[in-house]
Amino acid sequence: MEEIILIEKYSPAFKWWNRMAVHNRVIDLTAEDVVQRYQGFEGDFVLCFSSEEDFDNKEAFFNKCREFQQMSDCLLLSLFSDKNAPSPSGKQVNKMGYDVGIVNCEYEDIYSSIFNEILFSAYDELVAYQKWLNAHFLFEDRSLAEQYVATHDNLEAKGYGVEHGPMIIYEVWKHEKSVKDLE
Repeated sequence: MEEIILIEKYSPAFKWWNRMAVHNRVIDLTAEDVVQRYQGFEGDFVLCFSSEEDFDNKEAFFNKCREFQQMSDCLLLSLFSDKNAPSPSGKQVNKMGYDVGIVNCEYEDIYSSIFNEILFSAYDELVAYQKWLNAHFLFEDRSLAEQYVATHDNLEAKGYGVEHGPMIIYEVWKHEKSVKDLE
């Protein structure tokens, strides 16, 4: 299944920014630098379209995206949770890597385990996975993401305070064209 989401990246005005600055686990980078490099799906939820919806809704989604193009720091991402899903075509998109977490369009809910539990974490067992993140702070291949999910699930089973629920692996593609060029 494909989800297309529009998010606005966090800025220093974000309500949890001070917490992020304190819990930043990326050596030699400020919280702001980490947020700018990270190309996954954590941020302020703006819009989401699920491939389970019909084509008319997809057109409406892109029309809504055009309304938000003035936002200063937005990402338009295609997310694929099915490992056999075809790569996006017909649009100018670049594969960023694999993120792990939860995307729920219906409830306008997004949560990246990489962002919250590797980059800004209290658990060394999860922070250790930083060494396998690419330049976009995402996993380069699915097998590394699968290993991470196994570690995360093990910590959850032991009662650690990690995010509960099934962690889904998403292949992340970033749309490079401006929102106004979407079709």
